[in-house]
Amino acid sequence: MSFEVLKPGHFSCIQDLGRHGYQHLGVTTGGPMDEHAFSWANRLLGNSPNAAQIESTYGVLSLLAETDAMIAIAGADLDARINGVHAEPWFSYSILAGDRLDFHAPLSGLRAYLAVVGGFSAPHRLGSCATVAREALGGITGQGDFLSKGDRLEF
Repeated sequence: MSFEVLKPGHFSCIQDLGRHGYQHLGVTTGGPMDEHAFSWANRLLGNSPNAAQIESTYGVLSLLAETDAMIAIAGADLDARINGVHAEPWFSYSILAGDRLDFHAPLSGLRAYLAVVGGFSAPHRLGSCATVAREALGGITGQGDFLSKGDRLEF
């Protein structure tokens, strides 16, 4: 079960609630910039509070659903659209294989969160998959990279 990244957007990345207990080694916690929106996206789907999501900053993110799924969008209104139809933030949606999900320029706010039932799969480093580019930790490869065109986001 996955999404294909058609356009990665600006600073789109995988986040969970971050790494805790490593600050004494100089490792930041990472995690979502908007914990409130992150928490609500997981809550809308009945996910664990730490289920990994996509954090999209400024939008311009496009994904192709490769399987049916339940998703939730929370946070900023980045003019999300499912097959061209506006999808309001703070709601859950059912999508089908072949559906396209696009985040455009912000209508309000900066960061939106895309959650999927069960959360996105990514390798854990120091107990988390939160993307921290500066420390080369987290993300779908575990190396702290942002999303790229052609990435497969498993869930």
